[in-house]
Amino acid sequence: MQEIGRLLFTRKDGESFVVGNDTTITLHRKAPSRANVVIKRGEEVRTHHVGDREPIEINEHASMEVSFDYGKGRTSGMRILVIAPKSVKVLRSELIGRGPR
Repeated sequence: MQEIGRLLFTRKDGESFVVGNDTTITLHRKAPSRANVVIKRGEEVRTHHVGDREPIEINEHASMEVSFDYGKGRTSGMRILVIAPKSVKVLRSELIGRGPR
C-alpha cells in the first residue's frame, strides 16, 4: 500500500508504520503502544516511545534499521536507506527479529 508522499508498510498482523519522504518517520496509529521504536545508524541508536506519537526526523543521508522493540529480546522491523532527506529507499522489507507471541 502506497500513499502520495510517503510509504506505508503494513505487516500481516496489521502492525504498520510510515516512512515519509518529508524527512520524518511517523508511527502509524496501529503501532502497539507498549513498544518502542529503535533506529540504528551505525553505532548510533535512538529509541522513541510509540505512545509519544511524535515524528522521528531524518536530517541526513543514512542507512538505518527501524524496528519495534517489545522487550525480552523480541523485535520486528525493517532496514531502510535514506538516500537524501527527502528520498527513502527500502533495502529489505523482511522483518528483523520476531514480534511478540
